[in-house]
Amino acid sequence: MNTNILDFGAIPNSQEVCTEKIQAAIDECAKTGGGKVTVPSGTYITGTIWLRSHVELHLEHGSVLKGSTNMDDYNELDAFPQNFSSPVNEQWLGKHLLLAVECEDIAITGSGTFDGSGDAFFGEKAYYSAYVWNEGRAMAKSEDVLRPGQLFCIVECKNVTIRDITLTNQPCWGCYLFGCDYVTVVGMKSINPHYYFNSDGIDIDCCRFVTVSNCILDTGDDAIAIRGNEYRLKNRPHPCEYISISNCVLGSSSCSVRVGVGREGTIRHVIISNLTITRGAPMIQFMSAYKGHGDVTIQDVNFSNISAANCTRALEMDESAGVKMENITLENIRVETQGYFNLKSDFSDTVNNITLRNFDVIMTEAPEIKVPRDYERLGTVWFRANNINALTLEDIHVYDNGGYLSAWKDGAFKFNGCSDLKIKNVTLNGEKVEL
Repeated sequence: MNTNILDFGAIPNSQEVCTEKIQAAIDECAKTGGGKVTVPSGTYITGTIWLRSHVELHLEHGSVLKGSTNMDDYNELDAFPQNFSSPVNEQWLGKHLLLAVECEDIAITGSGTFDGSGDAFFGEKAYYSAYVWNEGRAMAKSEDVLRPGQLFCIVECKNVTIRDITLTNQPCWGCYLFGCDYVTVVGMKSINPHYYFNSDGIDIDCCRFVTVSNCILDTGDDAIAIRGNEYRLKNRPHPCEYISISNCVLGSSSCSVRVGVGREGTIRHVIISNLTITRGAPMIQFMSAYKGHGDVTIQDVNFSNISAANCTRALEMDESAGVKMENITLENIRVETQGYFNLKSDFSDTVNNITLRNFDVIMTEAPEIKVPRDYERLGTVWFRANNINALTLEDIHVYDNGGYLSAWKDGAFKFNGCSDLKIKNVTLNGEKVEL
């Protein structure tokens, strides 16, 4: 059965909150076995919409589903057991514009837009750091009201398609995929002010068999994050595995691509290729834990064919949980960066078989240091590696025509506790570097 939200009383371009009418169209479609629910052109104000199994929600060209600015129009925090909030550290609650929980065969398609009304929830931006959110960062406008959470929250679903849709003005993460299997995301856009904290583009958390392609994500936080956070899932263990990401344009005030974060999870068998990165802080980051919390194992990850500009840091790898981070390759990468490479483990035997091959690194003007955390991030060595075993650097070419490497007073390269180090053809301004 195909339905149209106008037939259920939704009124475009008005101040009426259309949640019940949109939901009625979806429920009627699902009740008759599934089909397509169409949102015609126009702007419709809505609170939480629940997608149902076997239903495609299709936004026609010129249509906008705009999030209500009244938090009471969104789901209750205990609406489903996998839900969560971050009211203290990040100032958002588990209230969502679009929810799909334990559904099968669902789709969100069309050239329309989901507008999260983030401008109603964010306060003024303030300077944060030269190396992350270097255009400033904004938190919730009110600590009493806070912000809604993930715009799309898709939880433990199977056979999910997201195609051509645009997310904008997000109050928090854009498309959150949690514990899902068989997911296709193609042609999606996430466009947000650069200072919106937590406005991630796509977060893939404990999902299997996922392809992401041809997306444009320009965000105030991670453009793409691959996470391991399975302890909230009903169906576990549920590793984040068999992930393919390709042919995307990414821009981020934090990580262009982050691999890690979470607790009690595993990330493995991931291929990420053919990316154009317009800005990042850093370009790529691997993390086994976030601020000392969690333990995410990361194995068999390959990045290739990346062109990156305006990166305040190039690459970070941080293993602080005592879990394996191994068999990681980054190759065929050109990055313009103001910052550094930092690969470190707090343990002597957890990070193994890391390969950086065919890098062109173009140093650009160093950022202005304004706060103490900037000095902490900068460090004293430009490329530092600590406790990285079987580290290979091959065909690494650094270009520093402006002399920017002088910002690191203890030199360009330093390796501590690195066993089985393989270095081949590392150059600085065309001259071989002896390491």
